[in-house]
Amino acid sequence: MAHVVKPAAIGLAFILGLACAGYGCAWLKADACRAAVAEELSRKPVFGRDMLGNRVRVSPTEVSVRVTGPLQVEVSYMVPYDLHGSIHIQRFKVLPWSVKRSSSQVIDLV
Repeated sequence: MAHVVKPAAIGLAFILGLACAGYGCAWLKADACRAAVAEELSRKPVFGRDMLGNRVRVSPTEVSVRVTGPLQVEVSYMVPYDLHGSIHIQRFKVLPWSVKRSSSQVIDLV
């Protein structure tokens, strides 16, 4: 029985170590992902409408970021349309040496 427990414990420790390294990498690269989307918003402004119908610009400071898994970061911002709006989500795959945009999604709130 001891011959089975020790390799299983080593394997579990290895998998947990990889998961921790993946989350750590995602936390370290989260600001780079936020900066990429904020730079895109400042280069190509996005506008919405407030409740009075006035045109409002989405500020790069309104960008939020969260780590969704090992090596995965999600960046989002909201564009208002009167009482409604849309949430723009961009997902990134991060590695210690690169940051790649993997997908994007727009969710319309009604």
